[in-house]
Amino acid sequence: MLDLCGDIGEKLMKSGAEIFRVEESLERILDAYGYRKHEVFAISSCIIISISDDGENKTKAVRIKSYALNMARLGGLNHLCRTLCEEHPPVPDAFEMLRRVLSQQPYPGWVSYLAYGSAASFFTLFYGGGFLDFVLSFFCGLLVRKAVVYLKNLNANTFFVNLVAAFTMALPPLVLLYLGMPLDLDKVVIGTIMLLVPGVAITNVMRDVLTADFLTAVARLTEVLLISVAIAMGVAIAIAGTRILLGSYTIDVVPVEASYISCLYAVCACLCFCFIFEIRNIRYILAAGIMGGCGWLVYLLLSGIGSEIGRYFLAAATAAALAEICARLMKTPVTVFLIIAILPLVPGGALYYAMKYMLDGNGSLFASYTLAVVEYAAAIAIGGSFVSALARLFTEQTRNRRNQN
Repeated sequence: MLDLCGDIGEKLMKSGAEIFRVEESLERILDAYGYRKHEVFAISSCIIISISDDGENKTKAVRIKSYALNMARLGGLNHLCRTLCEEHPPVPDAFEMLRRVLSQQPYPGWVSYLAYGSAASFFTLFYGGGFLDFVLSFFCGLLVRKAVVYLKNLNANTFFVNLVAAFTMALPPLVLLYLGMPLDLDKVVIGTIMLLVPGVAITNVMRDVLTADFLTAVARLTEVLLISVAIAMGVAIAIAGTRILLGSYTIDVVPVEASYISCLYAVCACLCFCFIFEIRNIRYILAAGIMGGCGWLVYLLLSGIGSEIGRYFLAAATAAALAEICARLMKTPVTVFLIIAILPLVPGGALYYAMKYMLDGNGSLFASYTLAVVEYAAAIAIGGSFVSALARLFTEQTRNRRNQN
């Protein structure tokens, strides 16, 4: 039973499950199998399970060394946990059921390439890029996918993977810019950088803090900082290298007023990310994509309130509420929807400009954009956590009423 729970917990964590989901799932399995005295402790890098069996205490620790967001596997594992709690099959049969869940093959390589390229392209349009930027971003997205998969197959660490991927995707538009091609470098880089920006980790840091899971929050914050620095260094090396070899250049940041057509681009980009995150069910894919567009639509409709933080908070709360509703209707983890729905709100542009002005030595603008990243991420996390807390409270009350009846 310890081995079974350890394997399920490890795969849940690696697939993108929240800390509380891992702990609650394992505790319910142990309850279902008659282990009344047990403890489950999980952080992002480790799971410890203890049970008392005939007066003897037994403990198992599982080390989590890598992650690969896989929503299809997460949904399958969640369904497996429900089945184990309801049917109580023998442990050997439970291991066989787990093996079948894990045996599902990922999308073919060409689907993954197409998803990476299309996601980068639509996010470039989302941030105000033109048709040429759209085409170039697709190519840069293919380079990111190739670099990420190749380096991960070599067991390269996360920092190096993101550094090389950022350098690889920033170099082609820089070279084409020097050759005189009329492209918008910032829009191309920002659109493509969304493939690497740890948006989920950024928001999860605040969610972990709000749920008093400080150990996990510190671990995730370290991860966010490392990935952000790696991306910044990769792009900075590409910019600095081309400046040294080809001469300096300056590009003025031209603000683009977001229009309602950007909601369509947000939906398309979110649909592409569904394939990157291995979502299989067509209903889940459509629902997650529409949620992303709805969240951004709320952000646009609230342009008159005058508070960017308030707009991000309410937009994130809307996306989270839709995710909670669909998760309960379709009986799947809310993460499957929420991880996609918040993508258009992730401050990838602010993160890029913070890095750009740091490289240019503009301390005031660097501080301004860095603060914006923190504020927007906090607003998104608090908005999502607020809705999540209300949903969990409602679920617990409903469960208690059923138990009393």
